[in-house]
Amino acid sequence: MKKLLLLLTLLPLNTHASDAVDITSNSSIKLNGYNISNQVIDNNYKSYINLKNTDKIEIQSKDNIKGIYIIYEFEGYDAEIMYNNTTETIGKNNFAHEYIELKDSATNVTITYKEDAIISDIYLFTEGNLPSWVQKWENPHEEADL
Repeated sequence: MKKLLLLLTLLPLNTHASDAVDITSNSSIKLNGYNISNQVIDNNYKSYINLKNTDKIEIQSKDNIKGIYIIYEFEGYDAEIMYNNTTETIGKNNFAHEYIELKDSATNVTITYKEDAIISDIYLFTEGNLPSWVQKWENPHEEADL
């Protein structure tokens, strides 16, 4: 019995969740029907696209998208994200980096901006632990002194 317990303590247990996979390069990102993938996945925050009020970003992937990471040029913008018959509001905190975790994985996502916006980069992830370079900004408490 002692040998069995000792053996069990030596076996690695896979209790860690798997890492999220960056599926951006295997996906299609369009602005009003025009492919903008090369412009928003260039990993260069100095390059950006300008969006006008009501512009639609359409994202399609063969893989299930669980999270979308958007890096804006200056600050976030009000928009609606639609997937799997779900509509949510994003950008309400005006963060320059916004990670959007989808409630359910989706292969088709549409983002419609309610105002002009400037986007530097967009990244798409599967479910799992995000890379350390993804920033998940949070609102400070109402009573925080900055």
